[in-house]
Amino acid sequence: MSESKVNIALVGVANHGETILKAITSNSRFVLKSCYDVNRSASEFVAKRYGCQCASGFEEILNDSNIDAVALVTPNFVHSSQAVQALAAGKHVFVEKPLATNVREGREIVEAAKAHRKVLQVGHNTRMRRVFREAKKLLEGGVVGDVINVYANMSFDFGLTKSVPEWKKDRDKCMLLPMTQLGIHFVDTLQFLIGQITEVTCFERSAIMSDKKGKAVTDTVAANIAFDNGVIGSIQSSYVTCDVYSIVIYGTKSNLTCYSDSIKMWRSSEFDRNVKSVSAAESVDGESYLYEMNEFAECITSNRSPEVNGEVGLANVAVVEAMARSSERKQAVSISEILRSTL
Repeated sequence: MSESKVNIALVGVANHGETILKAITSNSRFVLKSCYDVNRSASEFVAKRYGCQCASGFEEILNDSNIDAVALVTPNFVHSSQAVQALAAGKHVFVEKPLATNVREGREIVEAAKAHRKVLQVGHNTRMRRVFREAKKLLEGGVVGDVINVYANMSFDFGLTKSVPEWKKDRDKCMLLPMTQLGIHFVDTLQFLIGQITEVTCFERSAIMSDKKGKAVTDTVAANIAFDNGVIGSIQSSYVTCDVYSIVIYGTKSNLTCYSDSIKMWRSSEFDRNVKSVSAAESVDGESYLYEMNEFAECITSNRSPEVNGEVGLANVAVVEAMARSSERKQAVSISEILRSTL
């Protein structure tokens, strides 16, 4: 690896892999050396288009000494195995969210990164969207005052309009389906904006979705959450409702409603209602992905830890695992309990 160039391999080039591929090939510090996907035709297409090697399998990438880093855009349940192997092979690793299917597997990845002294970055891009960077500035500037409570909802109608892969309907591979695939984005963003989540109480239901055997599948999740600084709130996620994408932060001076490309600031009293809108649209499509992959390159070349490192990714998985345990027990569960249980 030269001082400014990073030879990278992309594992998983279809679907969301196309988004990460664009972010990699748009960055002058990356040299796409190889790609691999179980969909052979997809990887062959990418190899031909970008002039890189079409690997015959993951092992070929691991054994290629010319590859400095690997971007894993693969199903959750293979993250642990692939990331640990890649780190052991001396590769820096970018892994799409979630870090792993559970805290135990996630901890194995984090420990491997430390043992082999490699950069580990988790693809929680949502916190890097302009709208939430602007919201962070407003919070730090005192515009909201003391934060009292929050509400977040990320829901899409995938369960109604698209074919959801069967592995996502398997609780062992994708616990609390919409919360792992969607809601965890806002779990991370809330921890970025507000503070560490310390306790949850969760409910889940299967309103519509089922697997290929006709067994009911969790398609809607709602959780109450408590933060280490005393703030309380709730987060919801569903695969079977009309699209929702918003975080509302309620404070003593004003409230913020964060949408995908704007923030509404408002304060009401018995005398007046003052509403102000702040544009926070991304300058280019996929800006947050470009940002995170640029950071990955910078961390490798400067030997520093990324903002969303393994520990941050692990903390997000722990919150979702605590939600799953809370739903099963019908009681509140602390995040610390989940983290201690894997030590």
